[in-house]
Amino acid sequence: MPGTMQLGHTVIYVSDLDTSREWYRQHLGMTVVVESPERNGCFLSFGKNDHDIALFENPVAKGKETINHIALKFDGSIAELAEFRQGLIDEGVNVQRTVDHGVSYGIYFNDPDDHCWEVFVERERPEANRVDAMRATGAMSDPVELETVDA
Repeated sequence: MPGTMQLGHTVIYVSDLDTSREWYRQHLGMTVVVESPERNGCFLSFGKNDHDIALFENPVAKGKETINHIALKFDGSIAELAEFRQGLIDEGVNVQRTVDHGVSYGIYFNDPDDHCWEVFVERERPEANRVDAMRATGAMSDPVELETVDA
């Protein structure tokens, strides 16, 4: 069983990125941390976390299923995340990918109804806060083998 988890962030498909970005800024008081033109998206924060919501444009999203994934912050080490990942695999869960986001390491997998979940461990960073760390690393998503990461 994994360590304590808490909701980390949500990634949402939107039909018009410009309209949605402004809506989240105006009505929820969010700040754009990183624009991601290569993904046609952006990452927004309430000010403490590197991002709380990410928006990715998908013109057919209006009125459709719009959740890309839900992320849970794992309260443990990189080694414990690797053990959790292996436990999922041993239990027959198809882990889709394991990535280095610069600000975190995450594993992605689907539940029985095909909802995508990410479980992640935050990386220690030299920046003063998580928002600055996200700005420094951008919106990276590089494949990684957790077992080879120095903790």
